[in-house]
Amino acid sequence: MNLWAIFCLLVLSSYTANLAAVMVGDKTFLELSGIHDPKLHHPSRGFRVGTVWESSAEAYIKKTFPDLHAHMRRHSAPTTPHGVAMLA
Repeated sequence: MNLWAIFCLLVLSSYTANLAAVMVGDKTFLELSGIHDPKLHHPSRGFRVGTVWESSAEAYIKKTFPDLHAHMRRHSAPTTPHGVAMLA
């Protein structure tokens, strides 16, 4: 009986550790490390990034990262409230 309990405990702990590792891995995908993050410069399908039209942020990205600007131009908004509404 005692050997069976130890076996079940090992199987359950292995499953729990694997599940936790998978869940943490999915969460870290959404985090960005900064403006130089590869997820921004090589966006995957469905990844959207944008800014307010004619803002200083847009001017900086247009000057420094032209490829990123071409991608984000499609998802930019005319005003901040409009951009926040696009998040919903």
